[in-house]
Amino acid sequence: MIADSTEVGKRGVGFGIHRAFDTFGAIIGSITVFILFWFLKYDFNKIILIAAIISFFTLIPLYFVKEVSGNKTNLSLKISLKNLSKPLKLFILVSAIFTLANFSYMFFVLRA
Repeated sequence: MIADSTEVGKRGVGFGIHRAFDTFGAIIGSITVFILFWFLKYDFNKIILIAAIISFFTLIPLYFVKEVSGNKTNLSLKISLKNLSKPLKLFILVSAIFTLANFSYMFFVLRA
């Protein structure tokens, strides 16, 4: 949507603005939760309910977005491990093993 709504030479600006607003929203959201929890003494259930209501209202403008029919190429993406080089296959295997080993840290986060 961002690429389609910006000019060809200014797509970087469009994605930069999107990134800036995304970061700004994360900061404002964190500050809001801090204020609601620390100063106004809301419990987490109320804070999550408030966040759910706000997120529902952010979906309303998407109803008015119309998809532009244009040149659509029929791209088929075929992914196969057979066509990859041997060093890349080894890298994927080692990365998968380390990712599975890192999974146990999530239990610490859940416990905390």
